[in-house]
Amino acid sequence: KFTGVQNSGDALSAKRTVRARSVLEILADSGFADAMIDLVKCDIEGAERDLFKHRSASDWLCRVRWLSVELHDAYALNEFLDDLRRHGCTPRLVESRVLGSDAEVTVELTRR
Repeated sequence: KFTGVQNSGDALSAKRTVRARSVLEILADSGFADAMIDLVKCDIEGAERDLFKHRSASDWLCRVRWLSVELHDAYALNEFLDDLRRHGCTPRLVESRVLGSDAEVTVELTRR
């Protein structure tokens, strides 16, 4: 479960608790449980480090060809690329754009 503050326009409303789903659950529910995935676009507002450091990322990253991620806060590009390598991927940086204190990156992934 995830508890956070919901942003409603310019005003923050009361906290809500929602059920968090893993990437593998989302893929299975969408009919892509065993499929190769051409592109994953990931903009999860600061939770990137948790996603890509988690050991279960190895279970789905091996099927992704391209990954586009908006990196927030202090999750640096080099740390992100190191995490991908730790999961058995060889990332090739295709594009990187600075967005204030954040960065949007696109990588091509191959398996080692």
